[in-house]
Amino acid sequence: MQAVTVADDDTLVAGTGTPAMARTAAALVSLAPGERFAGRYEIQQQIGRGGMGAVYRVRDRQLDEVVALKLLTLESPRAQERFRSEVKLARRVTHPNVARTHDFGKHGSIPFLTMEYVPGTTLERLIEDQAPMPLRSLVDLGTQITAGLAAAHAAGVVHRDLKPANVLVGEKGRVVITDFGIARTLNQDSGTQPHEVMGTPHYMAPEQVLGRVADARSDLYAMGVILYEMATGALPFEGDSVLSVALARVQACPVDPRERHPIDDRLASLLMRCLAREPEGRWSAVTELQQALRALVGE
Repeated sequence: MQAVTVADDDTLVAGTGTPAMARTAAALVSLAPGERFAGRYEIQQQIGRGGMGAVYRVRDRQLDEVVALKLLTLESPRAQERFRSEVKLARRVTHPNVARTHDFGKHGSIPFLTMEYVPGTTLERLIEDQAPMPLRSLVDLGTQITAGLAAAHAAGVVHRDLKPANVLVGEKGRVVITDFGIARTLNQDSGTQPHEVMGTPHYMAPEQVLGRVADARSDLYAMGVILYEMATGALPFEGDSVLSVALARVQACPVDPRERHPIDDRLASLLMRCLAREPEGRWSAVTELQQALRALVGE
């Protein structure tokens, strides 16, 4: 039986040995508005918290600008290495639909990074409030996400944990991909131990569930789940536990989205192609998916 750890909110790490993230977590730092961190960052508001740490909106007093400050409070060498990797890989991608990562540092024993602050909400909250979404809205959001994803793939980076919570929607409609914490380069090994599973169960591609190498087509699968959720207000797979949700995609077919909500047949076909069990059955590149999305509205 595999050991399972939820490493960051619902991001799953599983392995046959000691889970990569299953180390004793440091006491989560709690910073109040007005406090300073590392002598430079004035805390304004906490905007997120997960199993690995917390994210704050802060003012960088040296540059006099508002940025997002992400703290890692999990005591694990591999967690810290992945945190550093997030900075390295995210900085390889320069695109309006990918959050800019500024810097990496360490204050005392706490590693931190700073990144662009995007005022607005997450796609996760938008789906909760608005799904099922009109086709036009789905295409507008989807083409921006795929544009950012295409830039990451062009830079040789696979996200591996694409999900609505990692997509920000700005107040003026700009969509931004964030959180490259378990990303990898296309030409490196998977970065996992044998039989280790990394990702978020609801959005993981079957090959990730099986502990195989994830490539650009794995991100396309996650994109398909996101679009499915936007179109129907539901997920293509269900389960009673973290593992059952993950394993469903290697043991069953996704529910036809037209059974969840009346949608265009062309959109349904697009979604089902993204959710093909084998990578070879999906789009070969995210740019092809982007073109197919635009074609739905005659662009």
